[in-house]
Amino acid sequence: MNFAKDIFISYTHIDNQLLAGQDRGWVTRLHETLSVQLEMRLGEKVEIWRDDKLAGNDAFADEIVAQLPQVGLLVSVLSPRYLKSEWCKKEAAEFCRSAAETLGVEVRRKSRIIKVLKLPVESLDGLPDVFRKALGFPFYKSKNEVPIELDPAYGPEMVGDFNVSVAMLAHQLANTLTALRQTEGSAPSAAESRGSVYLAETSWDREPERKQLEIELRGHGYGILPDAPLPSREQECRTEMTKQLASCRLAVHLVGNQPGMIPAGPSRKSLIALQNELAVLQCKSRSFPRVIWVPDGTQSKDPDHQQFIDSLHRTEEAQFGADLITGDLQSLKSATRSALRELERPERATRQDKMQPADESWIYVICDKRDINATVPLRKYLEQRGFETKRPLFEGDAATVRKANESLLNECRAAIVFYGNGDECWLNAIDNEMRRLRSRAPVRIYVAAPASDSKTEMIELDKNTLLDGLFGLPEEALEQFLASLGRKATTGGAA
Repeated sequence: MNFAKDIFISYTHIDNQLLAGQDRGWVTRLHETLSVQLEMRLGEKVEIWRDDKLAGNDAFADEIVAQLPQVGLLVSVLSPRYLKSEWCKKEAAEFCRSAAETLGVEVRRKSRIIKVLKLPVESLDGLPDVFRKALGFPFYKSKNEVPIELDPAYGPEMVGDFNVSVAMLAHQLANTLTALRQTEGSAPSAAESRGSVYLAETSWDREPERKQLEIELRGHGYGILPDAPLPSREQECRTEMTKQLASCRLAVHLVGNQPGMIPAGPSRKSLIALQNELAVLQCKSRSFPRVIWVPDGTQSKDPDHQQFIDSLHRTEEAQFGADLITGDLQSLKSATRSALRELERPERATRQDKMQPADESWIYVICDKRDINATVPLRKYLEQRGFETKRPLFEGDAATVRKANESLLNECRAAIVFYGNGDECWLNAIDNEMRRLRSRAPVRIYVAAPASDSKTEMIELDKNTLLDGLFGLPEEALEQFLASLGRKATTGGAA
């Protein structure tokens, strides 16, 4: 079907009013920039239409109703005022009605409705239900925990952020327009069957980053869940999240400074915390990789949310089965791509049977970067007993370092965790990584200087499996460990 207009922009008059020092309204700027970006991507003219709303009232125009059936896509600029506008809600309802009568609201799994979030909105009450599944593009950012729309009036930094957000919006619209123009009934691409990723719901201050990751994942053919707002009551919410997590191959959690939505129920836990809790249960019942992103400096004024953030850093249970990322957004993307590449490996199902050669003789000495020199006496001792040693890689991009260290852990004969300058969070992270990779290598924790009360307590409670190196090499314990590897150790060279 050929449409007279490619895109209709639905918005409320107040969202296009001029701020001080500006020569164009926000929606006008969006319209003009989007038009250029789309034509660059498609290589042809794109017809974008909107009502100028010069009168500034909400009288619904008959001519708009008449033209909506001839529109390919709807871009709704959502704001608190939009949800109060009867005119805008009628535009949305009329588009959905006419779309359902032609090609449908979705074409080849792509929604013909796109939400531009000028500011966060609490709900979509009053809009058609299909709006809950439609993609949303945040056009605001957090400044001192206050949402500020991407408008040049707030400074030159906002100009760049606005243009980047328009580029991401244009990319999605170009893909959907291409699908719309293709023959009806054509088969979906093979990439669309790659499975789903649970991209956890987050608070508004992490929505822009979540949207970037969502676009990238969809662009590589992955479905995204949740694809609609989750129930507001806790029990129904838990049931729905459990169902969706069970159908996904990977979970990615983005944790911000805000607690986000708190479903009504007895626990009073935030949606962010509940998703993490249910994802842990998935990890314990099946092979289910996770990535958690808590950027350095993430702090909350909400005491319950701060306690949750602390638990992600400090407790094994909250971090179970996950790769905890504290770097920038690019680090999160690299970790997500790495997890998906691992899932796509055809030999993954049998990897556990292949990862430990029977004649392997080297030992992986895992340490904090600050302890590299302190591990030298231990590594020399092991090499004198006929075992080659290797230590973690620390330099390079995040994805390369992570992949190399995973390979070291998967392929070693045994592992010794050198617990020196690393703190308890570091030790828990190493333990979680081993659980995530399901490493079969025998492991011992080597408790080294500096001494602390917690280290002394560890040794007292677990003398049999810990190597007490607080005051020098524990040669007898090391010899027992090497003997348990089933290979005769020799002095002065490899056996």
